Amino acid sequence: MPDEFAGHLLHPLVRRVDGSTLTSLVLRTHCAELSPRSGIPSSLVVTSDPLPCTTSGKVDRRRIGSP
Repeated sequence: MPDEFAGHLLHPLVRRVDGSTLTSLVLRTHCAELSPRSGIPSSLVVTSDPLPCTTSGKVDRRRIGSP
């Protein structure tokens, strides 16, 4: 997604498996352990809902939208 100051920003959407206790804080902490600060997404959405798919079964990024 284009940003006026930063260029392009990454806004990940993660689907957790059923029964998982994954939260955005846990995932951001994990990213912080493995990546430099600039590599940690500024926004991160964790959902239990299925991701929208195209007719070929791939994730439909257009239908996901932006935060």
